[in-house]
Amino acid sequence: MVDTLVGIYNEALAVDGFQIVPARVVSGKPIFSAQSARRAVVFEEPTGWQKVDRQSQEMRSRLDAAVTEEHYQGVGLLCREVLISVAQEVYDPARHPLVDDKTPSDTDAKRMLEAIFETELKGSSNEEARAHAKAAVRLALALQHKRLADFRTAALCAEGTLSVVNMLAIIAGRRGRRTP
Repeated sequence: MVDTLVGIYNEALAVDGFQIVPARVVSGKPIFSAQSARRAVVFEEPTGWQKVDRQSQEMRSRLDAAVTEEHYQGVGLLCREVLISVAQEVYDPARHPLVDDKTPSDTDAKRMLEAIFETELKGSSNEEARAHAKAAVRLALALQHKRLADFRTAALCAEGTLSVVNMLAIIAGRRGRRTP
């Protein structure tokens, strides 16, 4: 029913170059917003990876509600879980050869992400993107153990995590230019 209504609204709005799209997910339900249909949309949500989307939303909610060091550390833990989940979605051992001689476990986001980024973003021109992904993983891991975690650190960690999710969504073809 929602899809039918969105279709009807989008038909009417198309004349003016606008459309209604899912902007975020709350309690497993999409929250819609209007946007121009004439622009490239790279970071439209959700990614379509259910667990990643659910964990990302929980991470945002917990960050909004956090008030103690333990709450902020919990945000770091969720960031780590999001990175593990997105790595599990994208990592393919046949496509992404190991960077070292250690086979990553199912929860070794660091090694899986390194393999993905080393394969998908080869060469010196992509060095910064690879470094960014590695730094986001390190930040998420560090925040869980930071005794004096605060909003600023947790927010930076969440932002870095979402950036890596978006990078992987672009690489996996889940993000890109919308066709007019």
